Amino acid sequence: KFKTFTPNLLQCMEIINIRDNKSRLNLSDPGLGKTDSTLLGAVASGVQRLLVFCPVAVIPGWKEKVDSRYPHFRTFIDSQENSGWDWTTPIPELQPTIAVINWDKLLDNKHPHYQNMMTWLENFSPDMVVGDELQYCKERTESQSNISARRLAFNQVISKVRSLNSECKLYHLTGSPCPNEFSEAIGCLKSATNTNFEYLDPKKTLMNGLDIF
Repeated sequence: KFKTFTPNLLQCMEIINIRDNKSRLNLSDPGLGKTDSTLLGAVASGVQRLLVFCPVAVIPGWKEKVDSRYPHFRTFIDSQENSGWDWTTPIPELQPTIAVINWDKLLDNKHPHYQNMMTWLENFSPDMVVGDELQYCKERTESQSNISARRLAFNQVISKVRSLNSECKLYHLTGSPCPNEFSEAIGCLKSATNTNFEYLDPKKTLMNGLDIF
């Protein structure tokens, strides 16, 4: 059943921020309606193809929100229980489309599933990429050897998407902003903006923390 709702003030502000910014990182606490803000921000921005990466546990939440509030969207869901939808399925040209993919599909960038997804992205060419629960993509140190497989693969996805559509929005969310290491916070910023931030220092000092903030 289709449901309507009125966004609160915080959500309204975030919708405007999504509309007016090419890249954004949302560190709001859990339960503040980040999913609704994301979907409304995408609609307000005129996004036609939305790509979401998230943990398998929150996929049902995305599906429920889209099905109940945005029935005009065509939805592709990729969960842990299957190997992904049929990558040859035609993508609607005129119908707004959202693709929700489990983070775990980025664990092995040599797997045929990942290669099929990258080929599929060329046709999908999203207007907006969302990384939900971005803490799933770890980057604890500046060493490439300590960057998680998900993060490396996700960075490849972002580079691919931006090569297809330089105006594609990047919007990432986490209610757990990884405060244990400054390098994790810097890593979140890198993924959210596709920028290196070489001037930020991961050494734990007050001034370095303020620079990251």
